[in-house]
Amino acid sequence: MQLKQFDYHLPKNLIAQKPISPRDRSRLLILSKLTGKIRHKHFFDIVDYFNKGDVLVLNNTKVMAARLIGKRVETGGKVEVFLLRKKSPPPPFVKGENEIWQCLVGGQKRKESLKVEFAEGLKAEIIKNNLDGTWNVKFNKGGANFIKLIEKIGQTPLPPYIKRDSIASPVFISPRL
Repeated sequence: MQLKQFDYHLPKNLIAQKPISPRDRSRLLILSKLTGKIRHKHFFDIVDYFNKGDVLVLNNTKVMAARLIGKRVETGGKVEVFLLRKKSPPPPFVKGENEIWQCLVGGQKRKESLKVEFAEGLKAEIIKNNLDGTWNVKFNKGGANFIKLIEKIGQTPLPPYIKRDSIASPVFISPRL
């Protein structure tokens, strides 16, 4: 199987820019395994397709507000830090509540030792270029306090084909690889 087998043209006017309200009004495609016939319904119709003993599994996960917009301590220039994963366990030189995360870092002149300030007193320092497009970033907060702060000041990332007001969800600043 090759990746190009999954390429197809999707007209921009068919890409939803926000969830429908109420959510159960979303479209539902029904494919008959016996005949191959396709029908277009709404999600609220799904109960018509269950049989006794069927199981419906719901995914109620939430996307982390992993996109942080800050400024360089030295110049005030904009820096975007996108949290990917917590480095675990933290290295021995990390003391106190500090945590190190593997991140994407956008903006000009990214480098090791760059210090960044965010809202609510969150601070970070880029400590390592992983040479794969990611950076290790040390934050001045950690644990549950860090997560609560991220939920407060972070932004939920959106794919680039979703176009919304830049205040609600600004476009990600791509790192130069």
